[in-house]
Amino acid sequence: MIKVFISYKTEDVSTALRVKNAIGQKYGFDTYLDKVDDSLLKDDPALAEHLLKRIGECDQLLAVVSKMTAASWWVPWEIGVGSERRYFLATYLQDQVELPTYLRKWPILRSDADIEKYCELSRRLNAQRDVALVKESTTIGKESASTRMATLFHAELRRALGQSR
Repeated sequence: MIKVFISYKTEDVSTALRVKNAIGQKYGFDTYLDKVDDSLLKDDPALAEHLLKRIGECDQLLAVVSKMTAASWWVPWEIGVGSERRYFLATYLQDQVELPTYLRKWPILRSDADIEKYCELSRRLNAQRDVALVKESTTIGKESASTRMATLFHAELRRALGQSR
């Protein structure tokens, strides 16, 4: 089962919920969205540990980005954690906003059709990633397989979306 961590700024919760419902209900992916997590009632030092745990329970990260994201500390931090873990990453662009250079590294979703391409490719390559990880017997080998599969995912999704790097 594919599990996606959805990163977003509080002001973008309606879009994050729409994305969650699209990939969860229509495509059957399990999702984590902190809006529905009662343990996140306050912003304190334990929040980072809690989010690290939740991100670690996921396979992928999808960041909902808008003009409001520029004022967020958490969204870039969560993207960094997902990147470090070699997750399949993508950005759902809520409105026309100029992305910072570092966010252009990953494919950009703009529509329901793009979400569909993301989900279809995720299903196909997640299965291949699982097989590659089982074949690797060392930690270094598993990290290498994760990196290769994430790179392939990002390149194929960009191609499917008609985007260049």
